[in-house]
Order: sequence, then structure tokens, then C-alpha cells
Amino acid sequence: MNGNSDTSIDQKEISSQGLEYLSLLYMSNALAAGDIQYLKYTEFSNALETLISQAFLGKLEYLMYSIPYENITKESLSECVASAAESFGLNYINDISAIAKVSHLFLYPFYVQSYAVSIIPSLEIYFMEAEEKGSGLQAYKLLMERSEDGLTLVEALESAGLSSPFEKGRVRAIADEIYYSITGTHYYKEIDESNNLSAA
Repeated sequence: MNGNSDTSIDQKEISSQGLEYLSLLYMSNALAAGDIQYLKYTEFSNALETLISQAFLGKLEYLMYSIPYENITKESLSECVASAAESFGLNYINDISAIAKVSHLFLYPFYVQSYAVSIIPSLEIYFMEAEEKGSGLQAYKLLMERSEDGLTLVEALESAGLSSPFEKGRVRAIADEIYYSITGTHYYKEIDESNNLSAA
């Protein structure tokens, strides 16, 4: 598994997703502005969906693997699905058949959580590059150079000048940056200001 590499799957996914996002910033010679905007919107919509869906699947795995072997039934697995789905506001998912085709759950245990974890630094790289050309690319290169050094994910990210995806408020901050890049306004700032006015 993982090609006998010591590098975490999280770092492998940052390598993949980070480059995908960086490429959005270097397509102006190949695509019309409207096409780039559409691609950006699609990629960011997918990013938000990935954060929710893969975190849900990650939680589901932990719940399923905690069931004693002799108690594994379609019903007990479906209870896990419903419980995990409710945690992420996916109340319409309540049966094991809804996720039976997610092959990663059966072929690569605990892989799905890497999609949710790695997308945060990947987007951070994108936003760094969008703000200052070369900065995100430099962070990406540093991270790739450190990927075989036996560092933990957080250590490798910090050595490349990136934040931990587990830092409190990090997902919220990235979601707000996505919203701002699409609409030009800050989603959470507007909500926070509105809540403060309501409280006053």
C-alpha cells in the first residue's frame, strides 16, 4: 500500500490536488477568461463537496470498524451510515446501499479521509499563488522536496510555510476564501457582522 513509500497518503494527495489548483492560475494562454472562471467555479464547488462528503465517509469508516465482527449486519452498518450522515447534514443518506459503490472504503481503508485533509493545504497553496505569483509554487516545491524526509504531515507543511489543516478555524477560513474568490465578498465576515448586529 502506498508503493512502499514512507510519505503519507495525505502528502501524496496534496501533490496531486495542489498541482491541479495551481494549474488554474496558468491557463490564460490556453483558455478564454470565461472558461477559466467556469473551471474555477467548478473546482471550488467540488472542493466544498469533497470536504463534506469525504469527511462524512471518514467518520463512517471509524464507526463501521468499531462494530465487533460478530455484530456486523446490514442493519448495524446502515445505523453507522445514518449516524455519520447526520453529523454532516446529509440526512438523506441513511442506508448502507447508498455508499456500497464507494470502492475506497473496501479496497483502501482510511484513504477517504486523506481527500478531506489534503484539500485544505492544496487550496492554501492556490490562494498563496493567486495573491503573490511564485509563493504558492515555492511552497508546493518545498513540500514535495520534504515529502520523503520522514516528517509528519503537519511538520512537512510547517517546513514549507503552510498551515495545519487541523488548526482550529482552518476549514472555515478556506471556505471563506473560496466564497470570496467566486463572489468578491466574505461569506463568514458578512454572517459574523450580521450576527453581531442582531445580538446588539
